[in-house]
Amino acid sequence: YNGFIPFCVYTTYFTLPKILEWLKGIWTIMNQKNKAVVMLTYSEILYSSIQSPYKKEAREALDICWQWIETENVSGEDIYFHLDDGTDFGGIYILMQMDEKDENIIIWDDLSYALSYTDYLAYQKDGQMAVPAPIENVDDSIYDLFISNLENIDTKLVQHLELILNFVTSQNPSKQATIEFLENNDLI
Repeated sequence: YNGFIPFCVYTTYFTLPKILEWLKGIWTIMNQKNKAVVMLTYSEILYSSIQSPYKKEAREALDICWQWIETENVSGEDIYFHLDDGTDFGGIYILMQMDEKDENIIIWDDLSYALSYTDYLAYQKDGQMAVPAPIENVDDSIYDLFISNLENIDTKLVQHLELILNFVTSQNPSKQATIEFLENNDLI
């Protein structure tokens, strides 16, 4: 015992709520595309840690979302196909339910939130009023669920919010720049 446990308790119970309140303030003024990039950035961290037979499909879905972030030349329908391919055997919404590892449930939830939010933005950009039912319910409030899950996955993840927000808001990050940033900061 060297004071480490009280420090952890203090950090978790006293400073974390302040960080989250600060973050909510930043979130309200951040543009929607940057919000998607923050969630996709964290999704890269989550992706690097998940052990699942469906990791390839998660990578493909993340890649198409990054493609939309970088070019806005991907339709909402194209992104949605990676979320729900119309069968009972594919798409992130189905695969996340088929993953048998309990510890992956919350990670899949966050991945689906980030992908769905990006898809929501793509449909908005396309000017489509009729969107698939799961996307109809997506809005900026999905971020609160995303962050809450991050806290439950590992409270250390939330401690990197300021670093990630500064990265996202200081430039227009691409997938490659984001991966390099995460690697350089030992986050993946």
